[in-house]
Amino acid sequence: MEVSTRGQLINKVREEFTLQYGDEPDNVTLIPGRINIIGEHTDYNDGLAMPSAIDRWICVGGSISKYSKASSTIYSLNYNESVVIFPNKPDKFQEIWKQLIATSIYVIKTEFDIEEGANLAVGGNIPIGCGLSSSTAF
Repeated sequence: MEVSTRGQLINKVREEFTLQYGDEPDNVTLIPGRINIIGEHTDYNDGLAMPSAIDRWICVGGSISKYSKASSTIYSLNYNESVVIFPNKPDKFQEIWKQLIATSIYVIKTEFDIEEGANLAVGGNIPIGCGLSSSTAF
């Protein structure tokens, strides 16, 4: 997905959300990727770290599902693919992006006792697999 500015990314995610779900998203979030200047993998082990945001982002457009209370549908702009998640019986996925989303939805729904499903469109311009914390941004 070729976008270089925040505005372009937000517009692309909004457009794709509307194409996929036939409606505007209720919310759009933008989260920066990051680098660790020092302390790679020490931040979650009670060590010192010096992270810094970069000018690459993950953007998510979302709404409560109007059709399904139990499931959530997520469309990835980067992979040009959708996945349906049933958090009460979380599946195991081979694709990392699907597993990350399934786990995140499961944790959010169980920790906050949320019953509604969601429709999400997720896109980003953080290069996939290059260590710039795209999973942390998500």
